[in-house]
Amino acid sequence: MDTTAAPSLAMTQMYLYHSVAAPQDEIEEAWEQNQAMLSEGGWKKVGAGRFELGDLRVHMIRVEEHPEDLRAGRRLPADYEVIDTVFTSVNCFPPPGGRSAAGRGRS
Repeated sequence: MDTTAAPSLAMTQMYLYHSVAAPQDEIEEAWEQNQAMLSEGGWKKVGAGRFELGDLRVHMIRVEEHPEDLRAGRRLPADYEVIDTVFTSVNCFPPPGGRSAAGRGRS
């Protein structure tokens, strides 16, 4: 009996979406820190706001007004911005709609 093998979990298609709104100065600091941490963690920059690590991808954008908020009639306070971040595994395509605006803002 093999007692050294640890159980494992494999996710063959994964995506994680995160959106945060904050004052512009905090968004600027978070934007720079996020990109630095990805680079320091071995992620390869492959485009504006885009990184890869193995079979994982991340795409980050910044927007002053999130399209989903605009559609819902919500407004952020003055001088606020949003960072949307989408982590995906290769060959995984998040469903359309929802909050994800990857590709629609500043990268």
